[in-house]
Amino acid sequence: LKSAVVGRPAPFVCEAKSLQGKPVSDVPFQVSVTGPDGKEIKAEEKPKNSFSYTAPAAGNATVAVKVADAHVPGSPFT
Repeated sequence: LKSAVVGRPAPFVCEAKSLQGKPVSDVPFQVSVTGPDGKEIKAEEKPKNSFSYTAPAAGNATVAVKVADAHVPGSPFT
């Protein structure tokens, strides 16, 4: 996800790979989005590890992605 437009859904996909570099599809990602005002924005989970959120205001949001309560590398993303 590079950018979002206020009031429009911003879709993104979380992908996981095995140690051998092969795609893994059954990963229980935990996603949370925090707006520029520090308030949580609801992230909707869609099929196949895809998610979407709608930015309520302009500014940088933070997307945290976890698996088993541990951040994935690079998370949180801004």
